[in-house]
Amino acid sequence: MTELAEKKLRCNKCEEYLPTDRFALNRRVGDRGYQYTCKECRKPIDKKQNLKKYNLTIHQFNELWEEHSGKCAICSKELFLGSPKGYAIDHNHATGEVRGLLCQLCNQGLGCLQDSPEVLKSALKYLNDNGHYGSQAPRGEAEAP
Repeated sequence: MTELAEKKLRCNKCEEYLPTDRFALNRRVGDRGYQYTCKECRKPIDKKQNLKKYNLTIHQFNELWEEHSGKCAICSKELFLGSPKGYAIDHNHATGEVRGLLCQLCNQGLGCLQDSPEVLKSALKYLNDNGHYGSQAPRGEAEAP
């Protein structure tokens, strides 16, 4: 392995030390030769979602995104990075701990149900007893007739 590949640089945004191949080349930055921000931090991320609010680095967010395959952890709907309402970082309001990525509707649903398993079970019983859509198809897809 070459000395260049072993060298690590500090990213100005996420503050992590990463291999040089995680940075774009830039001849205008003097002897460093690389951008000051890693490639992942340079990707556009919805600015409305403040990662610092959830104590997440961009790398941790990207790992979450890949863990969920870019889909809501509840309904499996595709999430979108480019839209302010394309995803929500779900977290425990008491501890602040991040639980996962959800679509806005599922995130709001949990909030409306007070993040309570008991209230959610009661809602499930109510729907089962009083009727519901009955579709097992993911949200947005019509059930076959």
